[in-house]
Amino acid sequence: MHLRERFGLSKRSERPLVYRPVEPIASEIRIELRIHCFSKPRIRKEMSGNRSFSELAVSGKRPPLSTDYTGNVQPRRLKRSHRSLKRSPRFSSLIPTCLVAARQPQFSPKEVAAAMDVSESSVKRWCDNGTIPVIKTAGGHRRITLDALQAFVHANDRCLLKPEVLGLPQLSPDRTTRIDGNEDPLNQNFRDSLAEGDEAACRELMAKKVAAGHTRSEAAESLITDAMHGFGEAWDCNQLDVYQERRGCDIAMRLIYELRSEIPSPPKSAPIAIGGAPEGDPYQLPTMLVELALREVGWNATSLGNDLPMESFVQAAHDYDPQMVWMSVSSVSEPGMFVAAQNQLADSLGEDVPLLIGGRALCDKLRPRLRYTAHCDSLRHLVELAALMRLNRQK
Repeated sequence: MHLRERFGLSKRSERPLVYRPVEPIASEIRIELRIHCFSKPRIRKEMSGNRSFSELAVSGKRPPLSTDYTGNVQPRRLKRSHRSLKRSPRFSSLIPTCLVAARQPQFSPKEVAAAMDVSESSVKRWCDNGTIPVIKTAGGHRRITLDALQAFVHANDRCLLKPEVLGLPQLSPDRTTRIDGNEDPLNQNFRDSLAEGDEAACRELMAKKVAAGHTRSEAAESLITDAMHGFGEAWDCNQLDVYQERRGCDIAMRLIYELRSEIPSPPKSAPIAIGGAPEGDPYQLPTMLVELALREVGWNATSLGNDLPMESFVQAAHDYDPQMVWMSVSSVSEPGMFVAAQNQLADSLGEDVPLLIGGRALCDKLRPRLRYTAHCDSLRHLVELAALMRLNRQK
């Protein structure tokens, strides 16, 4: 039945569009279809509303003016063309484009070539021979979806040298995080858990290490120091992002604080020790480990933090009146200025207050220029020396 008869339109006054119901294109696409009725050649009235075309066809009622008809339908051309958009190559090429565009980004061969650092002609050749699946725009241009690009990169052992050209991150979100280091399974699990940000798993592994007979400082040094070294190597190899390293440091600091809280408070008679990392040293974990280790052997140790000017060390020495001062040196930006400031600190402390130094930045060329009581090449060495000093004080 013609829509004119179904909607009750007169033959002279209004000429409706011809509509034939077809199968929906896809559930994701919802096409709005407007019917325009022409009472005069240049006067158009739009019908709008919320009812679907099928509901109107069943009811047989004439729709009110200004009614929008929406539904999962496929539009047709005007009656004068006698051709449906479904048979149009232009419209057929748009269907997959619409579906993919709503789901993920698309890139041109030129953009992909710039990201992979290859020629644009090579990318077009891969597209034409099917190595890289493409979709075509209405104008016949090639477009490469993110899924297709990732599949091509993985299948052909290639990489995106400049992913920022495509607005993509430097590291793949689905990468596997495995940090190299100590082959002990407990250390490996701790490194992987720390890289993944699983604080609960790290805490459980730390407790297992302590329960196995290690002291708190030994367990922390074994797991955290090994993990941080692995993090540095992974970051240099572009396998780890900066935020993962920062997050791992925060988790490690919380674990050290928890281990420190488990140690009973030192008595008032306990010797006082203070220390930290000098100015320009961004590493806080080493000096925190020293504080933990000294508290375990009976010292009232306090870490002053990292990136401290030498003037702050001098001020803290006057405020605390310590029996020992330590300095953890993991990074030195200006060796000459550091040597002068460190010597000044040693002179201000005098001979009565021992100054212990240590850290990976104290190389053989730098160490002879410094003034100190003892150099500790490991945390265990520092603990043994501190315990011996405490015994001598008691005598």
